[in-house]
Amino acid sequence: EEVDFRLHDLLVSIEQSMVHKAQEKNIDLNVVIDENLPENIVGDPVRISQILNNLVSNAIKFTPAGGTVRLHIT
Repeated sequence: EEVDFRLHDLLVSIEQSMVHKAQEKNIDLNVVIDENLPENIVGDPVRISQILNNLVSNAIKFTPAGGTVRLHIT
């Protein structure tokens, strides 16, 4: 599917959904979004969300307590 969507909104949603999981393990979760990215992009927001959620979830799962997980989108 190719639709126009706001990547920033999708990333904020992912951060909000994962922050509690990270806090439970005493892990800092940082989402860094390059300010030069366009506001809207064309793509499949559901698929992109699934991929990023899986990556962040696995990063939290395998990061030792006290560590940091950073999702840096450039």
